[in-house]
Amino acid sequence: MARKGKYCRFLEAQEVESTPSDGAVELYPRHRLRVYATCTQGHAPVLPQKRSATRKRQAKRPCLGTEVVAENEGCACSSSVHAAMDNIVDENSTDSDSLNDSDSESSSSGEDVNAQSNMLMCTNLNMARKNLPPLGKGEFIKYLGLRLAMTCEPKGGPIPVYWQDPWQDIRPFIEDFNLTRQKNIFPGCHLTVDECMSAWKGSDGEYVAEGMPHKTKIARKPEGVGAEMKALACGETGIILKLDMMEGREANRRKDFSQEYGEGTAVTLRLTKEYYGTGRVVHADSTFSSVKTLLALRERGLFFMGMIKTAHKEYPLAFLKSWANGDEEGGKPSRGNYCLLQTQSQHGFPFYALGWADRKVKTIISNVGSTNPGSISKCLRHRKELVGGVWETTRYYKEIQRPSMVEEFYSCFGIIDVHDHLRQGSLAMEREWYTHKWWHRVFTTIFGICLIDSYLAYKFDMEAVHNSPDDLKTYLGKLAYQLIHNNFLGQGMAM
Repeated sequence: MARKGKYCRFLEAQEVESTPSDGAVELYPRHRLRVYATCTQGHAPVLPQKRSATRKRQAKRPCLGTEVVAENEGCACSSSVHAAMDNIVDENSTDSDSLNDSDSESSSSGEDVNAQSNMLMCTNLNMARKNLPPLGKGEFIKYLGLRLAMTCEPKGGPIPVYWQDPWQDIRPFIEDFNLTRQKNIFPGCHLTVDECMSAWKGSDGEYVAEGMPHKTKIARKPEGVGAEMKALACGETGIILKLDMMEGREANRRKDFSQEYGEGTAVTLRLTKEYYGTGRVVHADSTFSSVKTLLALRERGLFFMGMIKTAHKEYPLAFLKSWANGDEEGGKPSRGNYCLLQTQSQHGFPFYALGWADRKVKTIISNVGSTNPGSISKCLRHRKELVGGVWETTRYYKEIQRPSMVEEFYSCFGIIDVHDHLRQGSLAMEREWYTHKWWHRVFTTIFGICLIDSYLAYKFDMEAVHNSPDDLKTYLGKLAYQLIHNNFLGQGMAM
C-alpha cells in the first residue's frame, strides 16, 4: 500500500535526465621528428654535434658548416638528395614569391613566410637523407598540434603508449572469453552483477611503463589490490557469463552508456546487453543499484532487484531508516517486519522500495517479487553456557521472518562472492603461479574462473540427478590429470 505525506516524493519519481559529462581529450599518436632550421636557403642544414670530437667531425664533413654552399664539390649531400627536394623547394619558393608580390602584405610577413619555407625545406632535406617521405606544410603544422596535444595530456612510458592500447596483451583473451560464454552458456532466470579482483601487487603502470595500466584498491576484499573486473554471473549456477575490465576513469568514460548514465548504471547495461528483452531479473549490490539503473533496465526488457545505500536519489532512504529506528508511528519494528512503498515511472512501470528490519535495516529497490511470506531465514549462533561448573558452547539457529521479495533477492545476491572465495581461497592459483608480468596474472585469474565454472557446472548437473558431487579439491585433481594427458598431444601446432 502506497504511503502519503511528507515522503510522497517517492510517489512522484521520474526518470533521471542525465547530462553527458565532458569527454576525455583524444590522445593522438606522435612521431619522432627533428627539425633543423638554422641554415639558410641553398645551404645544408646544421646538424647537432656532441661537444667532444666536434672539430674532428667538421673536418670530415665540410658540408655541415654554415659557410659552405651547396655547390661545394666536397659536400656530403649528394645531388640525388637535392633532386628529390626540387619540387618541395620550388613549391615553397613559389608560395613565398606569390606572398611577397602581393600588395596587401607587409615586408615582415614576407620574412615569416620565407622562414617557414626554409624550416620546412631543411626538415625535408634531413628526412630525405633518412629515406623518409617529405612533409607538406599542413602535415608539419599538424605535427606541431600533435605535440601540443601530447603536452596537454601527458602519459608515462615510451612514445608508442599514445596510440597503443595499454590492455592489448590481454584484451583479445577477455573478448574471446565473453564471446565463448555467450555462445555456449544459456543462463537461468536470474543474473547477478558484482566485481571480482585479479590480485596484483607488482608494478603499477602509473609509475612504471611496463606495469599494470590501472590498479584498483578495495579494502573490503580479501585480495583487494589489483585489476578490477565487473562480472555478470548466472544466479542459479554461479557461472561467470561476462567480464568488463575497469581500465581507469578516463578510459571507462569512453565506454558505452558512460556519457548518458553514471558508472554503476553504465556497467550494468554493458554486462546485460546480450540479454535485453528476455525478462530476466538482475540482482546487484549497492555499487550498481539506483532508481536510474532500475528504470534503464526496465526500458530494455529486464527486471531489477538491488540494495540501496549511497545512490539514493529519488529513493525514500531517510524515511525507511527513520521507520526502522522507531521514529514513525507504531514505534520500532520487531526483527523480521518490513515496510513497502510503491510508485511508478513516467511510462507507467511500477516499482517498490522495501525496508526489512534485520539487525540493521535492509533497503531494497525492486520492480519484481511479492510480499507473501517467504521461507524463514535461519542464522547459526553460538552461546556459552555454564553446565555443571563447566563452560560449554551451545549452537542454535535464530529464525527470522522475511517476505518472498527479500528471499528472492538474497538467493542470488552473493553468488559472485562465493565464486571469488572458491577461486582465491580454495584454488588460490594466483598465489602459486609466480610472475612479473601483469598480463600473465590476469590470464591466471581468468583461467581460475574457468576452472571454478567447470566445477560449478559439474556440481549443478550432479545435484540435478540427485547424486553427490566430489569436493573441489578432488575434482581439480581429476581435471589436472585429464589436462596433462589430453587427446590433442601429437597434433603439433594444429588448433
